[in-house]
Order: sequence, then C-alpha cells, then structure tokens
Amino acid sequence: MSQAKTIALIGVSSYARMILRCLRRAITSGDYKLAAVVVINPVEEAETCRELEATGCRIYGDYRTMLREWSGRLDLCIVPTSIHWHKPMTLDALAAGANVLVEKPLAGSVAEGRAILDAAHAAGKFVAVGFQDMYGPVVWELKDWLLSGQAGPIESVHVTGSWPRHHDYYTRNDWAGRLQCGGRPVYDSPLNNAFAHFVNLALFLSGSERHEAAEIQNVSGNLWRFYPIETFDTARVCCRSREGVPIHIALTHVDVESVAPRIVVRLRDGEVAWTHDQDAVFRGLEGQVLHRWAIPTGEVKQETMLREVLSSLTTGLAPRCPAALAMRHLEVIAQLHAQLPIREGAETFPELEALRSGPWESIPGLLPRLEESPSMAVAAISHK
Repeated sequence: MSQAKTIALIGVSSYARMILRCLRRAITSGDYKLAAVVVINPVEEAETCRELEATGCRIYGDYRTMLREWSGRLDLCIVPTSIHWHKPMTLDALAAGANVLVEKPLAGSVAEGRAILDAAHAAGKFVAVGFQDMYGPVVWELKDWLLSGQAGPIESVHVTGSWPRHHDYYTRNDWAGRLQCGGRPVYDSPLNNAFAHFVNLALFLSGSERHEAAEIQNVSGNLWRFYPIETFDTARVCCRSREGVPIHIALTHVDVESVAPRIVVRLRDGEVAWTHDQDAVFRGLEGQVLHRWAIPTGEVKQETMLREVLSSLTTGLAPRCPAALAMRHLEVIAQLHAQLPIREGAETFPELEALRSGPWESIPGLLPRLEESPSMAVAAISHK
C-alpha cells in the first residue's frame, strides 16, 4: 500500500475555517493525511486544536517552524491567508519541498507572481490558485463550447456586481482597503479580492486557447473611492485583450443593493450570462434560451477545488488553475493601478454623494449609474 500524501494547512480561522471544513470532507480515504496545521490563535481555536490533535495532526504556532520540521515530507501546503503573505508563505513551502494551493490572488504584485512561478519551476512543484470556480467541470464545458464557435466569435465580455461592504469589512484586519501592508504589496480592491473570481473567469472565458486566459493589452476607465480608504471601492473599466475583445467591468462595494455578480459573454449569435451561484444561460438573438449550465453553490466549489488539487498529487496532472494562468489576473490589477488614478467618488457623482449621511454610508442606485455607460448596455439588459 502506498504511503498517504501529507498535507499542511496554514490557518484555521476566517476563510481558512471553511477550507478546513471542506478539506475534511475531501479527504475520504487513507490516501491523504492532514499532518500539520498552523494556528496562531490557539485560545480562540481550542476546540479545533483538540479535534485536530485527536487525529494525530501536529499544531504549530508559526508556519516557518512547521515547514522546517516537515521539510521534504510534505506533499501539499494550503495557504488560505492574507494577500501580503501569499508570496513568502508560498516560496517557503516550495523550498520545503511541497506543492502549494494558495488563496487568490496569486500574490500581491506581478513581480511577486513571477517570483512564485520561477520558484515552482526550480523546485519541480506546482502552485495552484484558489479561484474555486475554475476547478469544477461547468466552466470548462462552457470554455469548450465558446471555443467551438457554435455561436460565433466573442464580441465583448461584461462583468457587473454589487456586494455592499462597510466599516466593519474594511477594519476587520490590517490590510483591507490598503495598497500595502508591512511593506509588501496588497492592492486590495473589489477587483483583487471579493470580485477577483469573476474578473479571472472573464479573462479565462475570453482566452483564445483552452488552458489560457486572455492577455490584456490596455485598460481604460475609472477607479473611484467613496469610503475613507487608501485604494478604490468602485470601478468601471474596460480591459482590451490581445485579440481585441473588450472586457467591460462595473463593480462596487458601495451600492445599498446586493446584486449577484454576472459575466455576460456577447457573441455573434447571442449571449451567455453567467450568474454567481445560479446558472449560465445561452440566449439567442431573440432572447430564447438555447442552452443552460447549472452552477454549483455554497461550499461545493471549495470542496471540488480541494479534491481536484489532491488528485493532482497522485495523477501528476497540472491543477486546473495553475499560477501561470492566474498571472493574467495579476497583470490586469497592475495595469489598472499603473494607468488609472483613483478618483474621489464624490467629485464624479455629487448628486449621489449628497444622499449619504456619513463616510461609511452606502449609496442607492450606484451600480445602475455605472451601467449607464454605453459599453455596459448589454450587461444591463441581461439583468432584466
């Protein structure tokens, strides 16, 4: 009988709590073993620590100590941590001989992402990125369908969504709403954090090859800051791919209303509308539904991601969202910050700003205003 693949997890709180829960469900046989876990808050996580130790899992207070003790004996290290820790933790895990699953985005900057790519290549290990939608079959079925050309070439892509966030969101840690933390890049924003999954999906679906995401040649538009933060909380931008496909993005954390993220792929013969946690629907030019794909909801996506990454340990196949693919998302974030200034929202939308009674107050009707741009018209139609 072959020896079980050993897994390490850095963190068990916040988002990492869900990863631990899904990982326990994903490990359904003796082929895999959660051998080591980092817990920096053992008092708050006393019960979790007891449960893990009962299974023979070692608990550590520092990830470096864990990697040093397990160097050469780990098959996978999972890094569901803050953005500014992605690069150092991933590099240290690779140096310890482990493959890595790191939370999205891949890193805090393009330079950090390239450092990870180089280190993974040198170590002969893979780095998978936690864009969980990428690991299920639906997105690959849709990508193959788009590449088949059955509905003609892609003419444009539109990403829209509103997830209200307030003072408690931006003060929950030391990096939310920041460009840097501890001297390392973060570039936190709707496009690099909460909505990063959908920006990455739009890039992937626009890619001209099955395993590639679109490479963006130029960006235009506006980044706005309504809340008292360092980075931006609202954006309406256009990213044009090397093939000339425009990807229009309108996303905000400031609108009062929550609107599920949507990706609309406009084609010669109709459009595909992907709605988060609902479905993807292809409609013809007359609005008739011609095809529908069901989208998994809840923690199914994270559990599928973990199963797929664990499978890569035994099959030797590349993970479905490797670091090289996720680099396209990082490149977009870098271009936006390099080429577009962050503007004060109150200066562009004074009539909406007047509706607010305080700096952390949400604004009714902000997303529809972003969608008023002619370039966003197809996405607005798809909301009806």
